[in-house]
Amino acid sequence: MRLEKGFVIATTPPAIVLPDGTYRYRFEAAGKVETSTVVVRHENGVIVIDEGMKTETIPIVTQRRIDPSTFATRSYTIDAGSAHAVVTVAGNEATVTQGNIRESVHAAPGEPFVMTENLVGAWAQLPATLHVSGAKKVTFACPCGEFVAISVSVVSD
Repeated sequence: MRLEKGFVIATTPPAIVLPDGTYRYRFEAAGKVETSTVVVRHENGVIVIDEGMKTETIPIVTQRRIDPSTFATRSYTIDAGSAHAVVTVAGNEATVTQGNIRESVHAAPGEPFVMTENLVGAWAQLPATLHVSGAKKVTFACPCGEFVAISVSVVSD
């Protein structure tokens, strides 16, 4: 509550767009049933999204650290079988490091990065990023073999 011009004004805290919780999904991709567990938590001033996915070939584990004011990705890790990659984001540049390989991609000014590898975690992050940032464009960055960045425009009614 606050006092304004002699009136008591009731205030409410901002809505949490991505609430803490554990979310389990079972889906079909390329004719195969796969499962994914996404854990969202707010920790030390960032939003953390952990995901574990079971596929027929290899387990995949990811972690996104999200800026709570814009929902842009700050950092990202992925472990797929024995492969490990780390993505760090500084402004409009994202850099992936995997072993001795290091590549960078860029987003246009005002386009938050959303790391995507076609797992559920990226799709959980996207609506929150659009809602909180007010952005109409985001840059999908994917460490999928080659590190690529794709600008995506959001068109709504």
